[in-house]
Parts: sequence; structure tokens; C-alpha cells
Amino acid sequence: MYYFIGIKGSGMASLARILYDLGYEVAGSDIDKYIFLEDGLRERHIPIYSFNKDNIKDGMDVIVGNAFDRSNEEVAAAEDNPNVTIHHYYDFLAKLMDDHVTIGIAGTHGKTSTTGMAYHLFKDYDKTNVLIGDGTGYATKGA
Repeated sequence: MYYFIGIKGSGMASLARILYDLGYEVAGSDIDKYIFLEDGLRERHIPIYSFNKDNIKDGMDVIVGNAFDRSNEEVAAAEDNPNVTIHHYYDFLAKLMDDHVTIGIAGTHGKTSTTGMAYHLFKDYDKTNVLIGDGTGYATKGA
């Protein structure tokens, strides 16, 4: 199971959705306050829990969001558990991207719109996965 600490973050929500689409079991935790990014997670029935050190279980692959460190009780619990594999968001994403042909869209304005348009162009051509920094993430097995 992939467990996301900070699952409602824009990149984290996108990555969680991608892993779910690829067939992995996914869950995570975040603050209790509603954030629009959770809508796409809930559509896929991805469980979202409140932060609690007891959420961390043996055998989990824990992905830690960029905003969190050991001061978060779940991060501390994961780091203290030798039966948990810890990944930081940026490292996990880099490893995932190594397995695919990747296009990055950068700039100061219009990245989300441009990425969305590129995705819609490419998906009609071939199997295409996308991670957009607004919480959007789609994946197709074999892409």
C-alpha cells in the first residue's frame, strides 16, 4: 500500500490518483479542513484520514509530502518503523518518471492550462499519463 502523508497537496493528490489508476492500493492523511483537491481522491474512493501515528503500519510504502518533517507524528512513526519504506514526494516522482517518456512544462503563467491541452492532444494519439499541479492525475496501464 502507498500511504501519502499530506495527500491533499496539489502534487501529492495528483500522484495518489495516478498510482490508484495504475492498480495500487492508495490511502493517505492530511488536515481535516476541506480542500478542493480531495474531490478527485474521493471520486476514486481513496481513503483520507486525519493525521495519527497509528495510521502507519508495517509493510507500507509511505510517501512524505514536501511540507512535512519529523515534527509530524506520522512522519516520526514512519521513520521509527524499520518495516516501513519511506519516499519523499520529489524522489518518488523522479523514479516514476524514469520509467516513462516524460514532458515537463515550465514557466511563470499558463502551465496548468498548457499541460491540460497537451494531455488532451496526446491521449488521442497514444496511452498517456498526466500529473498536473492542480491535483489532476490520470494514468493508463502500459503508458
